Amino acid sequence: HRLGANLQFSFSGYHMRSERQELPDETFRQLVQQAPDVDLLRRDPDGTRYIFEPDPQGVTPNPLYELVTSRDDENRARSLASTDLRWSPVGWVSIDGNLSYDRSDRLTSFYFPRGRNTNVASWQDGVVHRGNGLTTALNGSVSTQFRGSWRDLSTRLTLRALTEKEDYEFFSARSSGLTVEGVPDLNAGTIQTVSGSTQEIAAQGYFALTNFDYRGRYIADALVRRDGSSLFGPEERWHTYYRGSAAWRMAEEPWWTFDAIDEFKLRYSVGTAGGRPSYGDRFETYSFTDGGGLVKQTLGNRFLKPERATEHEMGLDAIIRNRVSVQLSHARVRTEDQLIAIPLPAGFGFSSQWQNAGTVEGRTWEATVEAGVIQRPGLQWTLGMVADRSRHEITEFNRRCFRTGTGSAFFRCEGETLGTMYGTRFLRSAAELPEGTPANQFQTNDDGLLVWVGEGGNWRNHQWGTNASGLGASYGWGLPILAVDETGSSAVSRIGDSNPNFNWGLSSNVQWGNLSLYTLMNAQVGGEVYNRTNQRMYQYFDSGDTDQAGRPEELKKTTDYYTVLYASNLINEWFVEPADYMKLREVSLRFRVPQGGLDRLGRVGIDGLTLFVIGRNLFTWSAYSGYDPEVGTPLQRIDDFVYPQFRTLTTGLEIRF
Repeated sequence: HRLGANLQFSFSGYHMRSERQELPDETFRQLVQQAPDVDLLRRDPDGTRYIFEPDPQGVTPNPLYELVTSRDDENRARSLASTDLRWSPVGWVSIDGNLSYDRSDRLTSFYFPRGRNTNVASWQDGVVHRGNGLTTALNGSVSTQFRGSWRDLSTRLTLRALTEKEDYEFFSARSSGLTVEGVPDLNAGTIQTVSGSTQEIAAQGYFALTNFDYRGRYIADALVRRDGSSLFGPEERWHTYYRGSAAWRMAEEPWWTFDAIDEFKLRYSVGTAGGRPSYGDRFETYSFTDGGGLVKQTLGNRFLKPERATEHEMGLDAIIRNRVSVQLSHARVRTEDQLIAIPLPAGFGFSSQWQNAGTVEGRTWEATVEAGVIQRPGLQWTLGMVADRSRHEITEFNRRCFRTGTGSAFFRCEGETLGTMYGTRFLRSAAELPEGTPANQFQTNDDGLLVWVGEGGNWRNHQWGTNASGLGASYGWGLPILAVDETGSSAVSRIGDSNPNFNWGLSSNVQWGNLSLYTLMNAQVGGEVYNRTNQRMYQYFDSGDTDQAGRPEELKKTTDYYTVLYASNLINEWFVEPADYMKLREVSLRFRVPQGGLDRLGRVGIDGLTLFVIGRNLFTWSAYSGYDPEVGTPLQRIDDFVYPQFRTLTTGLEIRF
């Protein structure tokens, strides 16, 4: 809204309320671990719609039982408000101010009634839980922009200051040992506990940004920023960052003679950024015991500072015959002072401390090509392709090396490539046996694993239960053999790599009259994923791998065989699988109603009408035995009962007034 010739004002607001019934945390795990031949829909003897324990082995309860006997609700409300003011006293100066407010309310409630079956000890006599959370954020900024030009040079300078304030409060109450049935009230319990937490985060920043454009050929910009945050340690409150970039549009030079190349630009940029610590990382923390005592948890760090990443990127952009565009980029990133929870010796009394430890260097190559395959009146077809490859290595780590991640599958150590998996492995060759062990008593079976078969034996002869003697170690007939180190403990070695060789994507957009069709595919080539879901299934022989039905008699294995491979749930090479995949990410079909069809609707102010159907995550092609190889993070591909991605189909109508 214009308040005057040089003054503009705008305001926006948003409010949302939602209600959602949550699934219990273990629903997917419980479903997957059910035996394939049990009836989950059978009624329970206590009268509940679904049976509590459909499997006589009692491995895990029926997730449907918990869904119908418990109630887990979450109510959310979100309110946003923002106002902007711009004053332009003269044509080459503008002053902008912004003030925004964000409030998020969350109310959670959980009820599990008394008298129902459960395998959760704290729910035996029923439980009621209530939680109330509130987050508010107030942000403000003011900036001044100066614009100018002199002959063929255009320039702009922006000065800006900002402040941020965020407050978080959460309170919860829990009551267990309910004395009556059917009353979800906190007063109905005999054991009552309360907990709460508060957080206050404040930040300020100042920056100056300038850019230059000379004749549309030489482009440069530079930025300096000063950041302060309460998340940093008291001795490291303020840090300075910068960015600079330059580009040369060679095709705009008068000496450029390549008429087929309409755009040819070289570019380079360098910049720094900081990854902030989480709330609480810099503080000394304790936990309460049941008797009210304190237990040391995390040692505080007054010198904790943000991570500092310095990135250099160079690239080339080109457009050929106004139909094909090409982008080539190479980036190198050096991240210093990484934020890591370092395990501490017992003498400190604390289990860990957040420290700035180590440097990671990364490099990325990326190529993008987009081509207008068909450009005709009424018909256009555009194809796009992108490919990239990245690697990150810990180049400095002035701390003791330690294992981390799910199942301690990864190492924090100098020289390690992020994403490399470590674990135990099984022998596959007689050459790996301890010195002096008679190799003629061992064979490689149909799984490619080395097994003991005895003098003159064969792994097909089914001598299960026979044990070796006098070989200096214990070997069971036909059973896999774990590699051990010089102390006799399971040897830890490299067993896999989450990093793909490269990723690629392909997009297609066809516009035919009022009809458009968009398709997106992408793929990962190389890389590996750890299937811990399947490993857990080995524990109770519910994995398809352990099913011996239909196998030739000589290839059948015993339960002991799969128990050895399960290895007490230790990370081991047997469950590392290829993570290659190709996905049909999206298909979108849109139809725009012709103008002639809108004439009848013009009376109600409708200016445009579009019908659409969008499908996402439609198909996955992969050799992975699990549900989806794209699990975890790109640098930690661990499938540990991860709920598979949804396939979604959306239809809708867009109306433009």
